[in-house]
Amino acid sequence: MKLADLISTPPEMCGSDITMAQAAAEMVSAGVGSMGVMDEGKFVGIVTERDVLEAVAKGFDVDSEPVRCCMTRSPDVFSPDTDVYQAAEYLLETGYRHLPVVEDELLGILSIRDVLVGIVDPGRIVDPR
Repeated sequence: MKLADLISTPPEMCGSDITMAQAAAEMVSAGVGSMGVMDEGKFVGIVTERDVLEAVAKGFDVDSEPVRCCMTRSPDVFSPDTDVYQAAEYLLETGYRHLPVVEDELLGILSIRDVLVGIVDPGRIVDPR
């Protein structure tokens, strides 16, 4: 199984200038733990629930601090043709919990849960096509 098989919805995205609080509210509303960060139409980073927690722990004013200050810039990205087991190995080695899938543009951001479903119970996957 490939990562492309696990993408069921377009990625949630935001601009680099929204506040951390706005990003957190959008993630909660969408039921996701991360968002792609776009700048001038290009994928430039990822903001995750961990980034929000870290910003709070460091004393940032999340109501005014922009995402660009706390996001992960130029994250590792994965081809839609990447094997799900290879992706799982990467998650184990790095401790990351989200995988941006890119082919010319951001196609999706898969969570560790998505990858686990692909390995443990692929029958749960709903083909959006």
